Order: sequence, then C-alpha cells, then structure tokens
Amino acid sequence: MPIKLILTLALVVLVTVFTGFNLDNKCNIWLFHTFEQIPVSVTILISLLIGVLITLPFTFGKRVKDVEKKERRRAEKIARKEKAAQKKQGAVAEKKQKDPACAKSDSSGETPATPSV
Repeated sequence: MPIKLILTLALVVLVTVFTGFNLDNKCNIWLFHTFEQIPVSVTILISLLIGVLITLPFTFGKRVKDVEKKERRRAEKIARKEKAAQKKQGAVAEKKQKDPACAKSDSSGETPATPSV
C-alpha cells in the first residue's frame, strides 16, 4: 500500500515539474476555430481527458460482456455434467435390465459371488 502512495506522489511531482517548465511554451490549436497561445501542458491534459472519456464506454461494455460469457460457460458446464450423469444412469439401468446379476450387486459396484455348481 505505501508503494502505491509513493508512486502516486512521484507522478504528481513529475507532472508538476513538467507543467512548470512548459508554462512559457505556447501553441495554436485549430478546432473549427483557431485558439491562439494555448499552453502546451493544457493541450496535453485536455487531450488526455478526451482520450479517457472516449475509452470509458468501451471498458465498461467489455466487462458486461465478460460477465455474460462467464455465466453462459458456467451454465453450459452444468448442463454437460447433468447430461453425462443422465447418460451414465441410463447405461447402468440398461445393464441391470440385461444382466440380472448386476441387479443384485451392492452399491460398491461389485458383483455378488455366485456359488459353484
């Protein structure tokens, strides 16, 4: 936790130093109108904020899709397990109908010993 705080403070110091050194640097910006003598640091910060605002909807939209995909996969996995269990039960029932010795078997799956004749 303290490392994140230290890194955040270092980043704030770097941004402050960058801004301080570039206060004298100015540029013209054309956006359907020419804005003259805008500081470079302000231009960079505005560009960053516009990029963040454009990126946010895509980020949140992806999370919703990921959650839906995870739920769909989980439901498919449960359905496959249930189908496999039903198939196994059907095979056991069919085997019991064909072989009466299997019907007498205990729950461990072992067949009872048959007496020798």
